[in-house]
Amino acid sequence: MTNFVFYDTETTGKDHRDFIQVIQVASILTNSHLEQINDMDLSCRPLPWTLVTAGALLTNKKYDTFNNPNTHYDMTCQWFNVWSKWCAQEPATFVTYNGLFFDEEIIRRQFYWNLINPYITNTNGNARLDLLPKMYVLGKFYEDKFTIPQINNKPSYKLELLAKSLGMNTAKAHDALADCIFLLELQKLIKDIAPNFYQETISSCSKTNHKECLINNVLHLNVTRFGNYYPFTALSSYMYDHHEIPIFNLNFDPQDYINMSLGELESAIFNSKDSPIKWIKLGKTQPTVTYNSLKNDDVDLVLDESYVSRAEQLKDNQNFIDKLFELRTAQEMPQYDNSSYEQQLYSGGFPSNATYDAFNKFHQATTLDEKLRIINLFPEQRYKEFAWRICSQFMPSDVPQDFIQYCYTLIDQRFNQDGPWPDATKELSNAKELLNSVTDQAEKACVKEVIDNIEKNLK
Repeated sequence: MTNFVFYDTETTGKDHRDFIQVIQVASILTNSHLEQINDMDLSCRPLPWTLVTAGALLTNKKYDTFNNPNTHYDMTCQWFNVWSKWCAQEPATFVTYNGLFFDEEIIRRQFYWNLINPYITNTNGNARLDLLPKMYVLGKFYEDKFTIPQINNKPSYKLELLAKSLGMNTAKAHDALADCIFLLELQKLIKDIAPNFYQETISSCSKTNHKECLINNVLHLNVTRFGNYYPFTALSSYMYDHHEIPIFNLNFDPQDYINMSLGELESAIFNSKDSPIKWIKLGKTQPTVTYNSLKNDDVDLVLDESYVSRAEQLKDNQNFIDKLFELRTAQEMPQYDNSSYEQQLYSGGFPSNATYDAFNKFHQATTLDEKLRIINLFPEQRYKEFAWRICSQFMPSDVPQDFIQYCYTLIDQRFNQDGPWPDATKELSNAKELLNSVTDQAEKACVKEVIDNIEKNLK
C-alpha cells in the first residue's frame, strides 16, 4: 500500500496545452487509509509571454493573478520540492480527475520549462490514478449506491456536481485546493460503496500492476461515459514491449479472426469501424472493471457463458496474439508538433543523468555568474533558452541585455504572430464580449485586467 497525493491545477487557459500556464497548484497527501498527512497550495503570476484568457480566470476565480508576488519558476521549484519530499520515504499514487488528459500533461510541461524532471508522478515507484474513467464504472454498476448527476437526461461527471451530490459545499469549486478535497471525498466514497472495485483500482495504477490485472483476470468490462459496456479479455505477448495492450471485445466471435492472414487481419482491426480490437495504454487509467470485482461487490450482473470460452480460445492462440503485436509495431509511430521549444517535451529522448546534474547545479547556484557558466554546459539550445527565461524572471536588472531582448522578442511573437499558441486578437475579442455580459464587479475588474494585458502587448 502507498500514500496518495490528490492534486489539481488552475491554469491561464484550457486549450493550447503546450503554452498555457499553471497559476495555482494544490495537493493533499494522505496515507493508504486516506487519512490526511499534509497539504500544499501554491500560486504565481503569469509569465510575460503567457496569454491569459478571461474565460479561464472567470472559471477559476483567480482575479488577482497578475498581482501575485511569486514567479512561475519560484512556484514550480517549491511544488517539485514538496512532492519530492512527500515521496522520499514511501512512493505515492498521484490522484487526479481527468488529470491524465489535462493536468498531468500540463504539469509535465511546467517542470520541463523550468529544467525539472517532468516524470515524478510515474517514476521511482510512484504511480498515477485518474478517477474520472473509474466513475463511469461506478455510475453503471453501482448506481443503487451512488447516483450520477444528470444534465438533459445524460450523466454528468463534472467534479463540482459530484461534490454537490455528496452534500459538499461547492462555493469554492474550481479552486485547486477545494477540488483536491472533493477528490479525496470521492475516493473515500468509492472505497466505502465498492470495496473490491476500489481495491482493484488502487492496486493497478502502475504499468506493471495494470498489465497483471488485465492478464490475470479472464473477463473484464469496458464502460463508456453514457453507460454502454462490453465484455473483453486482454491479450499479451512476451515477444513485445508492453506500453499498450490489445483487448478483444467478446461480443465478437474470435473464430472469425484467428485464421486470417496478416493482410486480412490488418484490414479487419485497423481499417474497420467494427473492429473487435482496442489498444489501451497501460500507463493510463481505463474505464474498466473485472467481472470478479463486480461479483465480489454483489453487483447483480449475469454474462453469457460463451464469453469465457471465447476468452480462453484467444489466450490459447499465441500465434494470433503475436500477429496483433506485429501489426501494431509496424504502424507508424505518433508524430508530435515540435516547431516551438515548448512543444518538444516528448522529442529528442529523455535528458541524460549528466544533463539533469547540470540542471540541479543551475538551480543550486546562488549567483548570476554561476548560473551563466552552468547554462553554457547545457547540451541543447532549448534548455539554454529556458534558462534565459528563468534568469530574466528574477534577475531582470542583472542579466545580460540580450536575455531581456530575447524575452521581449518572445512576448512579441506570442501576442503578434500566428502560431500554435493562443490567438491574442481572438482572445481579446472574447474578453470584450465577456465584459459586456458579466455583472459582478470583481469579474468585470478581472476581465478588464485581461483586456489591458493583451492590449499592451499587441502592436
